[in-house]
Parts: sequence; structure tokens; C-alpha cells
Amino acid sequence: MTTQSGAPQIALFNSAIFLNLIIVVLLALGLVACGGSTTSADANDPVNGNATTPPDHSSRFAYAANSEDNSISIYALDLSNGRLKYKGKKAAGIMPHSIVIDSKGGFLYVANHGSNNVSIYAINYSDGSLTDVGSVSAGENPASISIDSSGKFAYVANYGANSISIYTINATTGMLNGMSTVVTGSNPAAVIVDPSGKFAYVTNRLSNHIEIYNINITTGWLASLNTPVDAATGPYSITLDPAGRFAYVTNITSNSVSVYKINSQSGELTSVGAALTGTNPYSVTLDPTGKFAYVANHGSDNVSVYTVDPLNGSLRSIGLPVKSQLKPRSVIVDPTGKYVYVANYDSHSISAYIINPITGELDANAPPHYPGVLGPVSLAITP
Repeated sequence: MTTQSGAPQIALFNSAIFLNLIIVVLLALGLVACGGSTTSADANDPVNGNATTPPDHSSRFAYAANSEDNSISIYALDLSNGRLKYKGKKAAGIMPHSIVIDSKGGFLYVANHGSNNVSIYAINYSDGSLTDVGSVSAGENPASISIDSSGKFAYVANYGANSISIYTINATTGMLNGMSTVVTGSNPAAVIVDPSGKFAYVTNRLSNHIEIYNINITTGWLASLNTPVDAATGPYSITLDPAGRFAYVTNITSNSVSVYKINSQSGELTSVGAALTGTNPYSVTLDPTGKFAYVANHGSDNVSVYTVDPLNGSLRSIGLPVKSQLKPRSVIVDPTGKYVYVANYDSHSISAYIINPITGELDANAPPHYPGVLGPVSLAITP
């Protein structure tokens, strides 16, 4: 009897344990699911500042500042073939002139030449759309904007005010704060920060020289070195190689690119020489490896192609310039180093090219040109 009466009690006891185990497992799964959902939402929430870590995806996004349309056009960039897909546009200030994305890819900044301010946007990585963060005042006719590699400071070259505006960046919202200014030479056209974040360089178009500044890594303040460096006539665009060893400046009046070696300790520039370009070179860029350089020639409607000497940074021309459309103003290489894009001001288009990874030569992509919005003058691609 004892055995017979004990058997069902044991069965009931085991059933209760089994049910409790099922409940525990289900609760655990539910908690994991909830936790995963929360993490996913937070990772793409610009309000919480986590949008600065782009998700893993097969496309990047490209943006063009359209000076005649007062807008930023948005493109999806397919990394498998370099093609662009137009995704719409976002209103900017008056005559947007320069566009940059911070190194983490969370925020986009636009210097508006006609409204004397900077517009700030958060980037949505699901579709590339832009959300307004706000705007801040700049000096007269801001022509160029640069963000340091740490994402702590922003610098704006004010072409009409002969000054550089300095801002600190709110890491969570991307907003610019606490503007102060330093005086430059005549008509600063471009400003850039070196990869180490220690130096800033400014091209002064009518003074025909380049100014060098030491950056205070705590405040972002710029301290000018005493003697500017001579350039050729009309220095305009400036870029640095990825390692911060060399600087390249387009001279739109003398149709050349000046090359300088950078002293890694002092930031000082030593002239290496110059390379001839097409007519009115407006923009210069290097590929991510620092092996190739490209120049957009506004006056001759083409792109000059160069190889870079790894020892002294000098440029060697590769064949004839590549045809673009009308009045190219900006040239950029995508972060993978596979593709080149050119903003054509008068034909309101974007030209697309494929880079030969061995020679650096450019082949027209298919399609070679994309209809754009009125007056594209500057390009940026998410990192």
C-alpha cells in the first residue's frame, strides 16, 4: 500500500518541478528578449547619443550641400558597386557652402555662407535621413568647417570676417557651444585639423599663405604660429594625408597644388614643391591609403589624378585629367577607397568613378553621372 500510495505523490511532485522549470525558462527568455530589444533601440537613439556608432550595413550615405537650392541632398551609397540612390533632401541655411560629418558618423554639420551660421543634424542610419539638432551663429560668410578627430571641437573659416570660429561639441546631442574667434589673414577659404588633433591649418585666399595653429586639447583654443607659410596665388582647398605627414593646397589662380611636409612635433610646414593641375582647382582629396590624390578643376571641367610619393609626399600626374561635368567644385573618396565622387556646380550633378587599386586611375562608373539638386558645392560620406 505504501508503495502504491507513494507512486502518485512522487509523480505529482515531479510534475510540479517540471512546470516550475518551464516557467523559469519562459521568464528567462522573456527577460533576454526584453533586454535585447532595449539595447537595439538605444543603439540607434540620437537623443541618447548612441547614434554615433553606425550599425553594420552594406551601404553608406553620401550628402551634398546645394548652394543654389539651400538644401542638403541625401544618397544611399551601395558599396558593392559604388552607385548612388537619391533619397531626398533636407533644408539648410542660405547658400550652404561646406559640409562635414564627425568621425563617429553621428552628426552632420553645414556652414551656410549666406546666412552666417552652421546647421547641425543627427544622421538616421536606417535610411540616411537627417534630423534637425539646431543651428549656431558663425562669422560673416562661413566657407569651411572642420571637426577634430576626437569629436570635441569644431572650427569654421569665416571668409568675409577674416576669422576662425571655435566651438565645443556636445557629445550627446552634437550641438555646438561657446563660440570664440581668432583673427586670420585675408579671406580664409578653408580650415582643417590634423589627425592627431594638435594642429589646425587655414588657407587665406587673398593673403596667398597658410596659417598654422596649435590646438589647446582642453579648450580647443587656437594659438597661431608666428610666421604664415607662403603658397601660390589663390590658395583655396587644403587636405592632409591620412597619417598627417603631408599637406596639399589647391591654388585656384595659379592652377597648381602646393605640397608641404608636416613637422609632427611643431606642426610647421616645409615646402616640397607643386604640381600642375587643370584650370581653377577648387578641391583636393586623397584616398584612405594616402597613395593617390585627386583634384577637381572648376575651370576645365575635369579631375586631375596623381600618385603620391611615400617619402616626401610629392605628386606625379597620371595621364590626362578625367572628364567631369560642368564646373566641378568638390571631390571626395569613399572610406573604402574604391570610389570617387565629384560635385558639378553648373550641371547640378554628381559624377561617379571607380578607382584602379593598383594605379589610382579613374574609370567612369555606370551610370557615370547622377542628376543632383541645384548648385552642389561640397560632399561628405559617412565613415
